[in-house]
Amino acid sequence: MSHLAVPYSAKSISKTATSTSSPAAPTPVSSSNNNSSLPPAKIRHEWFQTDSFVTISYFIKNAPSELVVVDFTEKSLHVEVPMPNSSTISIDVEPLAHEIDAKKSSFQVLKTKIEIKLKKKVEGRKWGVLEGRDESLTEMMSAPKSNTGQAYPSSAKKVKNQKKNLNLYFRFI
Repeated sequence: MSHLAVPYSAKSISKTATSTSSPAAPTPVSSSNNNSSLPPAKIRHEWFQTDSFVTISYFIKNAPSELVVVDFTEKSLHVEVPMPNSSTISIDVEPLAHEIDAKKSSFQVLKTKIEIKLKKKVEGRKWGVLEGRDESLTEMMSAPKSNTGQAYPSSAKKVKNQKKNLNLYFRFI
């Protein structure tokens, strides 16, 4: 049985036990039982999020649901899909941008796709990216907070100091 490894970026498929090439420059590698290398292939995927979950869909048709293996850890995701042509598609997403609750994460194999639901460890946190370092979160944390005194957007051209106005008002009472 051959083993196909697909890095998360899904740039190519190679016949190796693990993905050793970098996702930026993947190269197909030949197997010992087959001297020809595989052409680059792509696995279409999408992801979206709610306050509680990140949902990833890998569009792989007719995957045998009883043979698909999905492993969750706090910072990684590993998917193995045995295909009818005696090969296996392997997808590794490591490291995830944020931690997940592996015990509450799940997956479902449908006719046209494999849908994976990752339970966020910190609910309400928005993920800017799925894999690697989330730069959007570090930018938000390091951005200076404006001290406008308003917790809501306003159409006023000038921001008024409400404390000062209240102090003036109570002086005259």
